[in-house]
Amino acid sequence: MMKVSSIGKKISLLVATLVMSALVLVPGVRSAHAAEINEPIITSASVASTPLYSVAGATVKLTMDFQLPNNIIHEGDTSTLTLPSGFTFAWTMDFNVEDNSGNVVARGHANTTNRTLVLTYTNYPETHSDIRGSIEAAMRREDETSNDYGMKTLTINDGNHTVNVNGQVDYRQWTGDNPNERLAKWTTIDPVNKQIIYHVRVNAHGDNLSNVVLEDTLSTPDARYAGPTPSGDEMISIQRGTFARDAVGNFYITNELASNSPEITAARASIAVNAQRNHFTINLGNLGTDGVVLTYAVVFGHEPVQSEAINNDVKITYGTPGQEESYHSRVMWQTVSGRANGYNYTIGIKKTDKNGNALKGAEFTVTRDRSGEVVGTVTTDDNGEATINGLLRDDYTITETKAPEGYTVAAPVKINGAQFDRSSLSAYVNVEDEKVPTSPVPPTEVSTKPKKKQQLSNTGSDVTALITGVAITASIALAVLVTRKKLA
Repeated sequence: MMKVSSIGKKISLLVATLVMSALVLVPGVRSAHAAEINEPIITSASVASTPLYSVAGATVKLTMDFQLPNNIIHEGDTSTLTLPSGFTFAWTMDFNVEDNSGNVVARGHANTTNRTLVLTYTNYPETHSDIRGSIEAAMRREDETSNDYGMKTLTINDGNHTVNVNGQVDYRQWTGDNPNERLAKWTTIDPVNKQIIYHVRVNAHGDNLSNVVLEDTLSTPDARYAGPTPSGDEMISIQRGTFARDAVGNFYITNELASNSPEITAARASIAVNAQRNHFTINLGNLGTDGVVLTYAVVFGHEPVQSEAINNDVKITYGTPGQEESYHSRVMWQTVSGRANGYNYTIGIKKTDKNGNALKGAEFTVTRDRSGEVVGTVTTDDNGEATINGLLRDDYTITETKAPEGYTVAAPVKINGAQFDRSSLSAYVNVEDEKVPTSPVPPTEVSTKPKKKQQLSNTGSDVTALITGVAITASIALAVLVTRKKLA
């Protein structure tokens, strides 16, 4: 195996360090670590005015309108909403917050244990601006047997901020079932499995009833009874016995017959369901003073939406001649759900000269200031216009990179988020170019001064001076020589 020298290791470490530093410094590159959004998102909250009773399954609707801050939310970031002590969400469940086209803005999770609703964002906030929406949630008392009755004012913790809820919860004591009840119906909503569980109670009062036939009809389109077989096997749970009342006043069954008893077996065999599975009858026979509870599930061919009305009618006939009682059930589908919509914006560029004439062929780059990302390159058409779509409402720089022939490049132009019109979802800018200046040819200068005569060099004089100098020098030298000889 090749050994890596210590110098090689140091070089590798240095390269890795430089790469990581570059990732930190490059605009638009973000750590994958998700963050909790500190800015509040709830703009208003309200609670329905319907009473909330101290009985299991009782809920009241909470509505929260929200707006997401622009340009700071990234995929994986979260917002946490918390209910006050004493109240919680009706179910622990997951749900999606979607826009009108079915795109997921955030994935929600409601938790009954810690009273929280957490939104985990997709990349939708990174590609849309001005996202507004609403969340509706069924809410209940944390302790459904609490005797702290009265009007309750609520607040919601939105991250580190407190939101006051409009309206009050009218929390009332449940006073029990009707003691003279002969026919009653109630529901349990199961939003996780997208079904409603119906409970029908017959003869809780304990009258002496004979020839009892029950007929049930689902009047909501696309609703049908759940169950594996058209004959109704396993579709309906049947309990039979006598009823008593607890301390609160609720009926409960005692002396219950076995599920394979002749009475229950005969009743199950009599179930008749139509082909559409939205109507059935069951012959309960001679009940005497016994009562019966039927339980069955209803599913839908569509996904129910928040506050959708689900209608059901049940009727019993009994005695000779047949007497009749009926009960209409209207249930509002309750769950935790959300809707939101965000928007994309457009920048329009108009290119003209100083006189307002359209200029074709100008090229521009559009850069998002926040990240340094070039979000588009466009060229003006015959009308001098160009557009770039799919933008966030943010600050941008428009830079002309190529001017039309014969024109100079204009200075960069800035557009800030406030300039985008929220109705047209656009911002427009006009960019003017100036023509390239032409350099003038300087005129030829004609001098009116007389020309000077060209002065020739005086060559003869110079030669004469040179000869004279040489002669003088020679004479001096000769005189010196003669003098030296005389002295000798």
